[in-house]
Amino acid sequence: MKKSDKYLIELLYASIKEDYYPSNDIEDIDFERILKISSISRVANCVYYGLLKLEKETLDKVPNLDKFKQECLLYGVKEKIQETEIVDIINAFNKENIDILFFKGYVLKYIFPKIDMRVMGDIDFLVEKKDIEKAQKVLENIGFTKDSILEFNVEVSYKRNIEVELHKKLSTAELKYFDDAWKYKEKFLNYSNTYTLEPHFHFVFLLSHALQHVKHGGLGLKYPLDFYLYLTKYDLDFNKIKKDLVKNKLDKFAKLILLLCNKWFNLSLEKYIDFIGDFKVDDKVMETFEIFILSGGEYGVNRNIYSVQKAAQKNKFKFLLSKIFKPFRYVVKIDHPKWWQYLLLPYYYLRYWFIFFILRGKQNVKKAKHYVNDDKDISDLERLFRSIDVK
Repeated sequence: MKKSDKYLIELLYASIKEDYYPSNDIEDIDFERILKISSISRVANCVYYGLLKLEKETLDKVPNLDKFKQECLLYGVKEKIQETEIVDIINAFNKENIDILFFKGYVLKYIFPKIDMRVMGDIDFLVEKKDIEKAQKVLENIGFTKDSILEFNVEVSYKRNIEVELHKKLSTAELKYFDDAWKYKEKFLNYSNTYTLEPHFHFVFLLSHALQHVKHGGLGLKYPLDFYLYLTKYDLDFNKIKKDLVKNKLDKFAKLILLLCNKWFNLSLEKYIDFIGDFKVDDKVMETFEIFILSGGEYGVNRNIYSVQKAAQKNKFKFLLSKIFKPFRYVVKIDHPKWWQYLLLPYYYLRYWFIFFILRGKQNVKKAKHYVNDDKDISDLERLFRSIDVK
């Protein structure tokens, strides 16, 4: 890792660890790089809190401190707006006696030293299937408008001053393990009808969700922060969830996350020794994972996305054909009845091919060349993926 990247990790650790202070030796530190990387990962506000722990004389030498401060203020305002919106939703759902279950960001923000440190793009919550239509009407009645039906028809996205995702089930990864989410509910906040997930079950889900981000080209710096703080807040018994992690092919990824949290944030591995066992990653694989996190943000830049797709597939040309002839469920993203979707199947594919070849032709040609050509970065990613069973 570059010196500036290491210092970025140091600042993040300082922001979440009360008794840790970053080094005041900032010679040769590229703060523009730190701002760029932290911004795409949406942790620039955490970096600012870390910077504030520097000695004043050192802090005054940070060339772009105002930019970090501005991002921090913007995230703070956004958090206040989100909180107001969520309280309105909770009150409206409680009035109609609809149970609401929060997960991911809105729950995780409460494990950070300051709740505005955990930036959220949207708010995810789950309602029982029997309440889904009623929940949609409640959202519309308080001014939210339907934005989109997302893949697998799992989520309905709504917008008012913020965006929320109303989930019919927990996971878009179609893992049956998460279908029984309501069995793992526990009370959340001081509202009736308001829940979150039991910590062990939630942890397995967070791992699954993070791995989906990896498969799509990005992980970002928020996730290592989330996992470190989660592991330090909750006394997780890995013997309790080991079977579930193995069943869902998350065990090796969980071990890699533990090793990363140890390296970046000094997480003690003493109580995880039995779980980690003989799992090891060499320095090169760990470095590849670190670069992947730093370079792609949580949603992935083009380079990462292409590289991940290439590294995860075996037959290059078969993979290219799969991009041209996509499965039906990826081509249809319109909220029509199933019979109507199948009737319009030729139209859907013609529309997809027009976009694929005509509107995005040049971009897709570049992608195809990248898929076919071999390069060193791909072999490093393939080694990383093999070590955590990503296919």
